[in-house]
Amino acid sequence: IIFGPLSYLMLSLFFEQQSSREALANKVTAIGTFMFVVIIMYMVEIASRFRNLRPLVLAHHLCAYLDSIYPALALTTSNMKAASLLVYFISYEALTFVGLVLYRLAPTSKWTRPTILAGMLVFGLSRPVQFVWIFGALIAGWDDLNKGHAIFQMILTTAFTALQIYSLTIHWSLYKKCQRLAREEEQRQQQEQKQLQQQDPTSIFEGTTIIDVDVAGGDNTMESREPSKA
Repeated sequence: IIFGPLSYLMLSLFFEQQSSREALANKVTAIGTFMFVVIIMYMVEIASRFRNLRPLVLAHHLCAYLDSIYPALALTTSNMKAASLLVYFISYEALTFVGLVLYRLAPTSKWTRPTILAGMLVFGLSRPVQFVWIFGALIAGWDDLNKGHAIFQMILTTAFTALQIYSLTIHWSLYKKCQRLAREEEQRQQQEQKQLQQQDPTSIFEGTTIIDVDVAGGDNTMESREPSKA
């Protein structure tokens, strides 16, 4: 939902010349609002996993929290550039979240594995772009930036990107697990089908009444008899 508007704001902020300070301030305010929404979503995810939280996921989310809160404590251009870009690229994880939901609700569905795999591709390909864009933005404006904050953002970006790339191993393990569950479900269905085919065909007539009609003798009377138990 927020990917489209946030993409427009980020591209406009970084690659367009701003017409006025007011327009620039409005875009920065809108980006800050979207950053807040994304961080709230991350907090909800942490709360939903608190009983079985992986250390890798916790470290990944803590880095995101730190980088989103840090500009509020030290509002500099370098902090705002790096933090806004990191949170922006979180929106590329939407397909990954859909895949995780499908994994929880329907791991053997035909849509679960392709969604997880597509999410991995989008997530994995966007991480190098994230890294290059942030470093490029900081280096391009190096002379006008606070050097300490810029170096801190470079370190944080490197750690955050490394954690994200390593988290692909979790996604891959979920994909393989869904693949195994789907294969087991298919084998179970095949066994049930085979058992049905191996059942005695005459057993379907048990408990029914067979009607005999004497056509040759011209007798229209009908005789009913129970099937043989032999």
